[in-house]
This record gives sequence, C-alpha cells and structure tokens, in this order.
Amino acid sequence: MPRALRLTSVAKLPALFVFWIGRGTCPLIGKEQGMAFLKLFHGRTMPNEQLTTWGEDGPIFGPYSYFHHTYLADIKFDEEEFHELAIVEGLVFYDGMYYGDWSIFDGPPDGSDIGLIADFVPELARHR
Repeated sequence: MPRALRLTSVAKLPALFVFWIGRGTCPLIGKEQGMAFLKLFHGRTMPNEQLTTWGEDGPIFGPYSYFHHTYLADIKFDEEEFHELAIVEGLVFYDGMYYGDWSIFDGPPDGSDIGLIADFVPELARHR
C-alpha cells in the first residue's frame, strides 16, 4: 500500500507547503524515495456546492518527481512542462470540477485507482 499524505483541510495548512518525493535519496529524511502521484477526489461542479455524498473521484496524475503547493494558490509539478493546478476557494480545479481533497503518494496506485490514472492536460486546468 503506498504511503499517502492526505490534505483534507486546506485552510489549516501553513502558508507554504512543499511535498517532495524524488528519485534516489531524499535529502530531508535520508531515505530512498519513489515517484509521486497526485489523486483528486471529493469533487463537485461548483465551489459552493453542498455535497450529501463524498462527491466525485477525480484523476490521478503521475508519476512526477515532485508536487509543490504554495500559499493556497496552486499546485505545481513536472520539471519539464511546469504543470499547474489552480486552487479556487480552497478547492483544486481541473476539467470543470472542484476537488475538496487530494492525496500525494508514492505509487504506483493499486486496486480500483489504477483506472483513474490520466494524462495531465494543461487546457483542462485553466480556471475561467
């Protein structure tokens, strides 16, 4: 089972948050690390939508060497393409959906999550 860091209450995070999973040995903890995946879930179509269920599962992006989250504004990843997901009203926006939860884990995904792996499409990450 992959190790995961689940971010469920964005408002309680410090102003700067960086999660690093790189190839080789992590300089912060001195342990061998894998590649990172980002899973979006608890999705809804409008930021202020009150959900009566857990919402929609979103895509899983990865593997990437890092995810960088700054000032509750965005999540950046991919050293070559410089991908970016916007955080709107505390929710991650992608493909017309707003996701209240996301997990960063060293993969690969297992079980039913395998079917959620998707290529990141920058155009789908642009918030109006």
